[in-house]
Amino acid sequence: MIDATVADGANELQGIQFSFQDEEASLDTARAQAVQTARTRADRYAEAAGMRVARIVSIAEPGAELPPPEYRRGLDYAMEAQAQNAAASPINPGALDNRTNIVVVFELR
Repeated sequence: MIDATVADGANELQGIQFSFQDEEASLDTARAQAVQTARTRADRYAEAAGMRVARIVSIAEPGAELPPPEYRRGLDYAMEAQAQNAAASPINPGALDNRTNIVVVFELR
């Protein structure tokens, strides 16, 4: 697609954006992992304090969504390849991570 666009006369490209096929499912996995991590840490703190975790009082997911990462590196290589009359633009694969931040309040006894 990049090669065809440049061949048709485009001289400025905004890049390619990779995303998850099912972003909500990926976020749900990240949320579950975040709760498990919070619980593990709470258990460690409680043990260090000579207590135990009685229950989760609340869970909140504060803040706004972060924009997806841009993969400009692949575009830079593609434009360089076009300048050198390369046969095809290389697209370097990136890694996508969905992350979430949560605030968990635990009751210790």
